[in-house]
Amino acid sequence: MTTPAMRACRSRRTRSSRNEVISRARCSRAARSQVISRARRRRQICVICRLTVISVAVSAVVDRGWHRSCRLTPVRVGFAWLVWLAGCGFHGTEVTSRDAGGSDAIPPDMAPPGRTRAGLIGLWSFDELDGTTMNDTSDAAPRVPLMVTAPGMVTFAAGTMTPNGIVVIASAAAPHLDRDVKNAGAVTLEAWVKPAVGQQGAAGQPAVVAGLDASVVSRNIALLQDGMRWVGRVRTTPDVNGGPDLTSTADVSAGAMTHVAVVADATQRILYVNGRPDFVDTAPAPLFSWDMSYRMVLGNEPTPNRPWSGTFALVAIYA
Repeated sequence: MTTPAMRACRSRRTRSSRNEVISRARCSRAARSQVISRARRRRQICVICRLTVISVAVSAVVDRGWHRSCRLTPVRVGFAWLVWLAGCGFHGTEVTSRDAGGSDAIPPDMAPPGRTRAGLIGLWSFDELDGTTMNDTSDAAPRVPLMVTAPGMVTFAAGTMTPNGIVVIASAAAPHLDRDVKNAGAVTLEAWVKPAVGQQGAAGQPAVVAGLDASVVSRNIALLQDGMRWVGRVRTTPDVNGGPDLTSTADVSAGAMTHVAVVADATQRILYVNGRPDFVDTAPAPLFSWDMSYRMVLGNEPTPNRPWSGTFALVAIYA
């Protein structure tokens, strides 16, 4: 026979079990919320298209990851890791941290940087509003500003620079860049550019985009456009013009912001287009007999007879 005391005891046990289940459910929801919160804190938003970057490691350098729209991919370039944002236009290589609601989830100083400063010896991001000087914003000393031959020969707009006609944009003679690269034994030259037309230069007479040059037949390293193709040159042989050429397999896209880079160290030379290796020369290729007097130039040779037409958004060199 069940007594009132026994029924009361069972009732208390039932309520206790129910409370325990509720407590476990609350703990489960709390744990789930914590996981979601952590996931949101790790979520990275591209500043270009505002979509989520997934699998991005929060560390001193972004070491892996990709983007669903912009194809954010890290590529090892020489001795430095660089991040390419290809496919949705240029806005630097910044990645900001946002939660699902659009508010900051990670303090700015905790967000993974898009560009390493290690080995960076020259950086020109064209933030000037006017004038005849483009400042070097790297941490290397002394800085290497680029000068325009005359006022009004370039147009600055929203972090870009466009030469107007035939103009020389160059550093002073004998910057430290050549020496730094020679001492390091490795080099990366990269540029974000938008070609004005798909075909520039001519067969055997490419137009220089950026490089350490002296003339049309003498250079240490350069990115060029030869007709419809990108070309990389870096002096690793007795050829004073930086040959043999590293030539892209795909045509240049007129009007499209494009990332091009040429890389060399003791074992290989590589031309990258939009973050992908397009031409790889794996023959041993130590840097050979670099001339320490060559200037950093953009859009033309120091002797202004082979201009390149287009817009610059960023140029950088690493050693």
